[in-house]
Order: sequence, then C-alpha cells, then structure tokens
Amino acid sequence: MVKRLKQNSFGLWMVISVIFAVLIHILFSIKAPVSWLEAKWSAGDILTYASGVSLGLLAMWQNQRFKEENDKSQERLEKLTIQANELNIIDKIIENETRKLQEAQICWDDFCDACEFATISGFFIESKGDEDTILGKTRNHIALINRLYAQLQRIVQNDPDDVARSCFTGISNAANHAENLCHFFERWKEQDEIADNDYIKKYYKEYKELLLVRNVFLGIQEKRLNAILYKNMSLDEIRKELNPEKKTT
Repeated sequence: MVKRLKQNSFGLWMVISVIFAVLIHILFSIKAPVSWLEAKWSAGDILTYASGVSLGLLAMWQNQRFKEENDKSQERLEKLTIQANELNIIDKIIENETRKLQEAQICWDDFCDACEFATISGFFIESKGDEDTILGKTRNHIALINRLYAQLQRIVQNDPDDVARSCFTGISNAANHAENLCHFFERWKEQDEIADNDYIKKYYKEYKELLLVRNVFLGIQEKRLNAILYKNMSLDEIRKELNPEKKTT
C-alpha cells in the first residue's frame, strides 16, 4: 500500500487538496454555536495559510528526496571507484604472478639442462681428453650451476606455499650431484671406469627427482595463477591466496 501511495502521490495530493477545500467551505458555511468559535480569519486566509504550509512541506520533501538520491548516486560512484581501483590492482597482481611464473619456468629449465648428465659429459667428449679444456669447461659450468642455483633459491624460498619452499631440498641435492659430476670428469684419469653404469643410473635417478620437484613447484604456481584468473576472486581473497599465513589472523 505504501508503494502504491508513493507511485500515485500526485493524485493523492490532488484528492487531499479538494477534500481540504470542501471541508473549509463546509466549516465556514456552518454558523458557530458559540461566539468564541466564530472564525477571525476568512476562508481565503485559511486556504492561503494552508497552501503556504503545504508548499513548505512539499519543498522540504523534495529537498529530502534530492538529498537521498544524491547520497545514493555518491555511494554508487564511490563503489564504482573502489571496484575500478581493485580491478587495477588485480591486473597488476596477475601481471606480476605471470612474470614470476615465466621467470621460474626459464630458470628451472636452465638449471635442469645444466644438471643433465648428457650436458656435463658432453664437455668431456668435446675436449677429446685435453685436460686444460676439460678443466676450463667444467669450472665454467660449475659457476653456471651455482648462479642458477642462487636464482632458484631466491624464487623458491620467496614462495608463500610451504610445499613449494620444500622443493629447495631437491635443488640443493641436484646442484651437489652436478658439481660432483663435473669434478668426476676433471679427474677422469684417476677413475677406474668413467662410464660406470651404476654411477650413471644413480645420477639419472637423482635427476628424475629434480624433474619431479620442478613439476611440483611450477604446478603450485600455475594453480595459484589460474585461481586468480578464473575463480572471480575478490582482492581480499587474492591477497589471502598469495599470503596463506594471513588466513589464520
């Protein structure tokens, strides 16, 4: 009923105005039973007064409606501004997480390639037994492994996920085995059999562990990025996703 009255407020106002005018006409047509009830004002004065009060009330009502609509518009504008700022921040987060994933993929690929048995043994084959060439290439390769190791250490240990950070153990093991393999080829004359099958099998077993650790780490980062991209998450939810330790606070 209130909704209908609001929708037909103009018509209701007209009906009340007519009823009020008729009521004034009737009251001034009836003779007062006692002298002190006789009107000191004319009907026109009463109508003028009532019109003034009505117009004042109408102006107040219009101002109130205008204020309410203005407040609603301002609130909607503020919400749109906040949403636009959040979307801008989310875009920056997506851009940053994509860059971090690409950087991690490149660094992991370079490190795995540097630690592969075929890569390191290739230096020995290319040197054709020349000790100085073998020593120079293996020392340069050890420096490369250490540089990539340091890059991966920064990438992995800065990850917010506990499982992702645990992958650093596999990286350390792979780096140690690769460096030992380089030293193995440096001392090839001291080795009984450089192509020992058991040694190669053991090395490749460790290398497969490195590949497994790589897949685990990159899988975690890809899953996190996909959640931000496709789950329609709010900015607060994204921040909690990127900072798991804050979920309990």
